[in-house]
Amino acid sequence: MSETSNHKKSASTDRKRKFKQQYHGQNKRRKLNDDGKKPQKYDIGQLTKSRNILLCSCQKYKEKRCGRDLQRSFSRYIEQYLKENNIENGENDKTKDEKKEDKDNNDKTEEETTKKEMDDEDEDIDLKMTNKDKTKENNAIKDENQTETNGDNKPKDGQDEDEDIDLKMKNNDETEKEDTKERKKEVVKSVNIADEISKELSSFHKNKLCEWYEAPSGLVAIEIFNKKIPASKLLKFIFDKHHPNKPDDLSPFVFKLVPMDLTSYAKIDDMINLGKQMIEREKFGEISKDDSYGINYKNRGNKQLDRNEIIKGIAGFVPEGYKVNLSQPKTVIILQTFSKVAGLSIIKDGVFTKHKEYNMSNFKE
Repeated sequence: MSETSNHKKSASTDRKRKFKQQYHGQNKRRKLNDDGKKPQKYDIGQLTKSRNILLCSCQKYKEKRCGRDLQRSFSRYIEQYLKENNIENGENDKTKDEKKEDKDNNDKTEEETTKKEMDDEDEDIDLKMTNKDKTKENNAIKDENQTETNGDNKPKDGQDEDEDIDLKMKNNDETEKEDTKERKKEVVKSVNIADEISKELSSFHKNKLCEWYEAPSGLVAIEIFNKKIPASKLLKFIFDKHHPNKPDDLSPFVFKLVPMDLTSYAKIDDMINLGKQMIEREKFGEISKDDSYGINYKNRGNKQLDRNEIIKGIAGFVPEGYKVNLSQPKTVIILQTFSKVAGLSIIKDGVFTKHKEYNMSNFKE
């Protein structure tokens, strides 16, 4: 009976362990996200800071492969877009921020090294002075003992010994000064090596056109570094090249693509302000009054958001005289959320319906 009961207990404990560890990978990912120690692909929090991204829904458990495929294909299309539109690929905002951080870190390291050197020199000087004082005291004691035992002719020998000690101390000081100079040169060399490494890294990021991030399950976010290429225009450029067919060189695991020209936190006030910024930036009032508009809103996982309040708040900034058409609008305001990120873009001239809402399943094979 005892063996069977122990066997049952071990089986039940194994089941409990398995049940507890079901979501171990996700919890581990979240912890590393909060600490900021995970690689850049998983750090979704920085996408809330007015970024230019493409949200891609893909096959579950294929996010990494899909992200790598999309990064390769989108970087190729970005190069084509830059050439055809005669746009120079200047420094992106990320490289500028990294350069500032590198400068601050280099300045801090230089200050710390100089402070350490000064402290070390002061300590060396203090030690030298104490050693000199001790040697002089010892020599004086020796001289007194010698005068007491040998008479008045011995102090001259003591004076000669003092002179020899002083010469030795001077020679030691000179050698130590040379050693400190060599140490400073080595420190300067090490700082120069760190600067060269930071320059190489900054040039590597400068040449990088986009980066992929693993979002919640079944989603991949692609950040476009050059803000002269909005995500909506890049998608239009790609789908126009393959029209009326779907682009077949992105990734076999992609289901749908959503452009987000501007992002913020997934909060009601932030999302309404985001809609106001985009409506002003895209000069919504210059669109023809004959073109109807609609707001395409989708919320993923954030149950605290009030759909009606957000849609009414954004629609309040649209100029008067525009009709609403939710089935086939000519101008579409796309607003979507994932995790703690909200993104918005405005697609004009019926492009969204022309390219079948960038949904791969809507295209005929």
